[in-house]
Amino acid sequence: MTAPDEVRAKTLRLLLVCRELDAARVRKGLTTRAFASRMAMSPAMVNRLMNGRRRPSRLEIGGLAAIAEVPLERRRVLYELVEHGEERTWLLEHPDWSPTRYDTLRAVTAEATALTWFDPLLVPRPLRTPDYHRAVLAASPALGADEAEALLSDLDNDHKMVARVPKATFLMHDRALVHPAVPDEVMRSQLDSLRRSPHTVRLVPSTEPHAVESFRVFELPHYHPVVHLEGESTTLFLEEPSSVRPYLAQATALRSASRELPAA
Repeated sequence: MTAPDEVRAKTLRLLLVCRELDAARVRKGLTTRAFASRMAMSPAMVNRLMNGRRRPSRLEIGGLAAIAEVPLERRRVLYELVEHGEERTWLLEHPDWSPTRYDTLRAVTAEATALTWFDPLLVPRPLRTPDYHRAVLAASPALGADEAEALLSDLDNDHKMVARVPKATFLMHDRALVHPAVPDEVMRSQLDSLRRSPHTVRLVPSTEPHAVESFRVFELPHYHPVVHLEGESTTLFLEEPSSVRPYLAQATALRSASRELPAA
């Protein structure tokens, strides 16, 4: 857990901005001092921008992004993040089937050192087999064939998203291993895949009264834990420690109540 005196970035948005700019700086082969020199700024000022302690102006973002050769489409994303850079609650609205709905989630996951993912009804997306995912999508009346295919083709990105997290724990109710739309052979294959997962996967007895909604808790370097909640057409990131604390308690309770997957 990150101690309060280790927190550097002011908000999650500024954390993501500085991480993207710093990665672009490294790819370009520039030192922080060279970055500062080209911007006619002091190294100390650039350091504060690059660790998220200072909210950059639109002009500064444009200059830094141009020097680091950040693509134009990504610069527009950075501008928007900085515009709301002081906000600590992050609500995103999008169609349920939008292929970009997980972009921010993946950006946060890429920075995480640990992740706890709980789903009370389904196998979490990053652990799904293509056949299981296809069966679940086919059961949704809100999705057309094109939307379902877009989400299906995006599944590999979910697998890659979590593969880079050093410590990932997945918790699900045991009822997640029974679904009326998933054929028995597909569910058996899914269960075998869960047993082979490199991540920690545990089942919570469905009789446990804990947590009726899915949630994800991210531990990030030099920042407080962050919670991600997902609705049908929205996603929400919680950053305030007072808002995150109940989910940390739920995650602890779920882990305590959970058990290993049954043997084959």
